Amino acid sequence: MIEDEKGLAGMVKEFLSGESFEVELAYDGEEGFNKAKAFLPDVIIMDVNLPKINGFELCEDLRDLPEIKKIPIIMLTARISHAEEQVGFASGADLYMTKPYDLQELLQNIKNLIGQAAVAN
Repeated sequence: MIEDEKGLAGMVKEFLSGESFEVELAYDGEEGFNKAKAFLPDVIIMDVNLPKINGFELCEDLRDLPEIKKIPIIMLTARISHAEEQVGFASGADLYMTKPYDLQELLQNIKNLIGQAAVAN
């Protein structure tokens, strides 16, 4: 998960870890890019408002990498406008969720996207 709000990142990590997911955290776009390349996760969850590289740019940068191109990306953001949602999808996000969000809904979306990615490969 790439999220600059450490409390929120920790809460999501704790919840997902309790659901048997291994979660790596990054607190800015640059760190998130490097960790995504190093770990090749099953799904990438990121905020839009990130230091160093914002989520839209980060998503585009990740989509340029062949090894990450097909990994599902979920954007979790306080940016709720339809225009920003469209930018999120145009940058390569598979899902755009707005804050506040329900952790159970996030969990179900993660499972759905991982399942879809497995079928596609």
